[in-house]
Amino acid sequence: MKYDFFKMIGLIFLLSACTSTPKDSRKLLSHFKDKEAIKATIISDFERWGILNPMGIVKLDNSITVGYRNSNTNISIVDIENNRRRDIIPRGAGPGEAAYVNGPTAVDNNIIAAIDINTGNLFKCNIKQALKDSAYQPQIHKLPENARSLIMAVSDTFMIATGLYKEGKYMYYSFPDDTYNFFLDYAPFPGYDDMSLETQNILFRNNMLEIRPDKKAFACVNINCGMLDICNIDGKKIEEVKNICYYYPKVHIDEGKTASVAYARDNDMGFEDVEVTNDYIYVLFSGRKYSEEGADAFTCHNLLVFDWTGNPVKAYELDIPLTYISYDEKERAIYGIGYNPEAVLVKYNL
Repeated sequence: MKYDFFKMIGLIFLLSACTSTPKDSRKLLSHFKDKEAIKATIISDFERWGILNPMGIVKLDNSITVGYRNSNTNISIVDIENNRRRDIIPRGAGPGEAAYVNGPTAVDNNIIAAIDINTGNLFKCNIKQALKDSAYQPQIHKLPENARSLIMAVSDTFMIATGLYKEGKYMYYSFPDDTYNFFLDYAPFPGYDDMSLETQNILFRNNMLEIRPDKKAFACVNINCGMLDICNIDGKKIEEVKNICYYYPKVHIDEGKTASVAYARDNDMGFEDVEVTNDYIYVLFSGRKYSEEGADAFTCHNLLVFDWTGNPVKAYELDIPLTYISYDEKERAIYGIGYNPEAVLVKYNL
């Protein structure tokens, strides 16, 4: 079983004791009064489409787009009905290529985006055109050096991103005029009151985020702890609505000449993916330890639902654990990458 390199990158584990988490991940589910166990429908195994280690998923109409990083490609699009696959963004350093991208993420009903974290190139691809025309290639938007990002959510006119910035926690990037600004500070981290912005960005770099369909808000979660950020988008400004931390990561931090962050092997993994609608925020929750589960710690048996003020709404217990999710508004269903035990495309009706 293979998992996204991004979820593993930067997870420098220590065997020695680290700063303990002041809140217990095991108590997180007690905040949800409404709970339900639900069963998945298996749509297909990914091996059927020649995909062995899918990472990230976007479901648009009758297609899915997944990260599939083999020796030749970064992203694969699959026409589910016709069992047809189209690979885009070749691996490499040449024009139109990328060594490694984060994504995919949905832009609208036809467009997905992915970002090359090495060059700052942002790829936008029309799914329908890519499946129809074998010669079609994604558009490339070159981001400025200071705006290079690790994780992003993209709309048609702007991008919200996180990265190793010198200013602020989030970046708002406007495509029409190629302008950008940084917003918000991090909440205090217990035991490290004077932590620098550089170290904070390293500590919380493993994020997942999604823009609300009305483009007026976004949600961001952290893979390594139980942290949920809810923010409004007001024009070209980002305003914090609520920062919720059910538990912090167990880490050792060294702010020497070069800041370093090492996670304890018994750190409780956190919120592994997020999806949003205009009404709710859907979060995959792990709460498992790498020291006990190995790579299985990145799989999630719980899907949590919050409203846009951060109130817990419902907790679903999943019979097939998931690593990534995508919400289908028309079907009111969650599609995800599950493991049973190999990678499968599954659907949960909510």
